[in-house]
Amino acid sequence: METERPIRMWKGMRNCDCYFAELPYYVEDGGTTTRSYLVVHLRQRGAVEVYRLRQGPRVSAISVPSQKDCAVVECRGPSSEGGHVDSFLLERVGDSETNGNHYIFDKLVVDDPDAAMAAALPNRTPAAGSPPSRGEGDKMQLKLLLQLISPDTNIQCTSQTILTTFKSIRALADLGEGLDAISKCNLENEKSIECSALHSQAVSVCKSRLALAKDVEVNEGSGTVRKEVMSELEMRVAYHDRLGKAYAVLRRYEERGRGEEDGSSNDVGIAGGGRGLPSSSWAAEALRWLSLSSTNYGFLQSIPRLHNSRDGENEPLQFSKFAMACQPSSGGESDDRVYLTKIKRSRLPILKRIFRPLLQDLFVFKVVNSSFVQLGINEDFDTLQKYFGEWASTLSSNDLAKSNMYATATWRPIIRWLHDLILTAYDVNQRYQGPSQSQAKLEDDSLRKNAKLETLIKFCTEIEDLPKAFLLAAICTDAISSASLQLEQKTYGKITQVECIRPWEELLRKLRTCLLVSLRLGGDVCPPGGGNDPMTVSNVERPDMFSVYSWIARDELYLSHDNRVIMALESACVSSADAFYPSTVDGDGDRQKTIIFQSCRSDIRDLRNPTGLTDESHSRSLLFYLKDHAHFPTRLAANRALILANLWSQTPDQLHLLYHSISALRTVVDSVERFSLAVVAEIYQSRIRPVCRAMLFGFGEQELSEEVVSPLFGDAVWLSEFISVAKLILSMMAECMSKVPPPSEDHEQLEPSSDMWPPLRQCHVLD
Repeated sequence: METERPIRMWKGMRNCDCYFAELPYYVEDGGTTTRSYLVVHLRQRGAVEVYRLRQGPRVSAISVPSQKDCAVVECRGPSSEGGHVDSFLLERVGDSETNGNHYIFDKLVVDDPDAAMAAALPNRTPAAGSPPSRGEGDKMQLKLLLQLISPDTNIQCTSQTILTTFKSIRALADLGEGLDAISKCNLENEKSIECSALHSQAVSVCKSRLALAKDVEVNEGSGTVRKEVMSELEMRVAYHDRLGKAYAVLRRYEERGRGEEDGSSNDVGIAGGGRGLPSSSWAAEALRWLSLSSTNYGFLQSIPRLHNSRDGENEPLQFSKFAMACQPSSGGESDDRVYLTKIKRSRLPILKRIFRPLLQDLFVFKVVNSSFVQLGINEDFDTLQKYFGEWASTLSSNDLAKSNMYATATWRPIIRWLHDLILTAYDVNQRYQGPSQSQAKLEDDSLRKNAKLETLIKFCTEIEDLPKAFLLAAICTDAISSASLQLEQKTYGKITQVECIRPWEELLRKLRTCLLVSLRLGGDVCPPGGGNDPMTVSNVERPDMFSVYSWIARDELYLSHDNRVIMALESACVSSADAFYPSTVDGDGDRQKTIIFQSCRSDIRDLRNPTGLTDESHSRSLLFYLKDHAHFPTRLAANRALILANLWSQTPDQLHLLYHSISALRTVVDSVERFSLAVVAEIYQSRIRPVCRAMLFGFGEQELSEEVVSPLFGDAVWLSEFISVAKLILSMMAECMSKVPPPSEDHEQLEPSSDMWPPLRQCHVLD
């Protein structure tokens, strides 16, 4: 391969297979290197010959059974020994007593006098017979085991053969490495071997060997190195013991429930459909948001689609997949907990299996807790909340709402599981109550955090599917409401129900505002040129992500493009006594909710063709719900001008859009704000200047579509009107440059409601 030419040829060797082997080799300066050998298996002759590479002599010749009774197996050793390539002989021998076959493994001896280990190993070591000798033989059985369970091996073997080879491993360190390999080998499909049973037997072998080693240590003592090896093996055995027990819980559940309906059908109605009354006002509101969002096409296009494939989920989980998705805790020697992998994509399929009982009835939901108990993480409440949130995000809204939203439901497994999670946190707090005051306070703070499910709060603020986020928050609120009432009695008022549900009610009101805005605008919530960031509570709380002024301006343009009409609407909203904030308690009333839902009706709205102001009072504009922003008409006008100019750039033949943008710009220029000149310059630079440049110098820079704009240059009427608009914008720029804007604008002088969300702040689009 290096020289790209034949190096050596052998004559008369037909029907043969070639393999390689490596041995350490001492050089003159005292160092070591490796020497390579070619292993030729001549099946017809029944011989194996070994040649030193490249031009060396034949160093070994071994007679072996012919045809199919013998095979050569090549494998690479562990990296700790340099990763040398070794070849082994696998021979099938008939057993007259059992009328069957058993196998003998031969370490291929390379009898090279120049090699460092020419004949140090015994030949013909049976896999199921006597234990291997010391030295390299200690590693041989581990290599054989790795070869047997390798996915690309051509050796046919049974679980008993693998277990016998595993038992032949003498070194405790190799035993732990072999146990890891057995847990992750996938033999169910290829060799029909029950890997969980094989793993359980291997764990038992390790326990027995570990107990024997401890007895020897007690009687004879041991050095530091041996103690470290024993300690490491003990940790591995504890890890694999938990792994096997947790898998056994899942396997028993899946085998018992195979073929049963898991209650996750997507064709179940979410609006009630004879299910009875919702369990709470928040549950009723959640169902209403689901119903409204399902008919709003623009909003549906803005939320991520749920790719929830169920391929293979009806079959029992393979042990190797479960083992590969788990990892030991990094908490130290005394921590034997088992966590799922840090790679979210890899742990989600396992989470779906673990939490699946929550989609069925109350009689199997405890399987979830049993799995976490066996993994040892049933008291790590932050991790449990994180896992639950990730699983819930994979469900459809139907799956979440089913059996959890209605008061007449005979069981509500998800709510019951969260309820028990909170009460378990209290029991753990009582069990580990520290003697010192500071320790007790720390544990009480942790209990309060778990009683509020704070980890899930953060998770809900980041969910992009707003109706699902509201639904999940309503479920959590129901669970916390019932559990915290019991905590209030048990703690004698130290933890109250009001305290626990307050952050969730605040989150629900924020989600209500996000849903109102997103449904009202048909999912088009990003400012022009502002990217495609999803609307979530956490994103809205960032001052540099969304602009409330841009939301209101876009909603105003759905009603009218006439600047005078819009400013009259703004004045009416400021003086309205009926306006309220959805993010406050004022929005919790039935009447207020009805008004909000009516404002989110699914009528198709076109920003280029406004509906106009009508006498229908049931559909209120966004400004009605965010009226404090009406005190800044210049900011709203500036955003309208930018939106209209962007619309005109997409259809330059519709000059009326540019005229309305200029009308809004007039309000900006007359008010002399800090951003007035910047807004006028932005519209000129990004919208007007490219057209003027194309008129004078052609379409060289590809700023405009020549196919769209070039025909307009031949339209004398359009050209005359455009030139007039361009002159007007230039005069506005000159006017802004001659005026001195005020130094700053203070939002605090308005004293807005402290519960209003999003709060009054600078418009990052303009600033």
